[in-house]
Amino acid sequence: MRNVNLASLGLLFAAIGLATVEPGKKTTFADEQAAVATSALSAEQQAALAAVDVRLAGVETLAAKIDDPDYKAEVARQIEDFKETRLAIEKNFDQGRYEALMHSVISRYQVVALWLKAPPLPSQEHNTLTPEETAAGWRLLFDGKSLALWRGYRSQAMPGS
Repeated sequence: MRNVNLASLGLLFAAIGLATVEPGKKTTFADEQAAVATSALSAEQQAALAAVDVRLAGVETLAAKIDDPDYKAEVARQIEDFKETRLAIEKNFDQGRYEALMHSVISRYQVVALWLKAPPLPSQEHNTLTPEETAAGWRLLFDGKSLALWRGYRSQAMPGS
């Protein structure tokens, strides 16, 4: 009912010249957000949506730092989906849907942050000791080629199988 009323008001305002909509012009998230801002949300609901906006802005900030074009495009698509869901919630607030959106946005933020801070790949020198470890008496059990320094459990040599 609310969607029909908002659409009717938009048409009425356009008809009497209070609002203009250019044919073929695509509206932005900010345009839609401003249009819906007049809806009757409680202060608590408005604060909840503002919290989503802050977190979405954080995801967008991190997404701008992604250097992989495929991953960047995927995150951008997800951000657009989040914004559409947020607008739908603002038009018809549903607590469960809001909580699911908030969880998704926070999760995406964490995944992107971890992706950006991925640890460096280990060097090709997997099985080496530092000079300090060698001085402390450490020795490698595997030289990368043989099991010469290995032995079986309660045995002096490696078992045959």
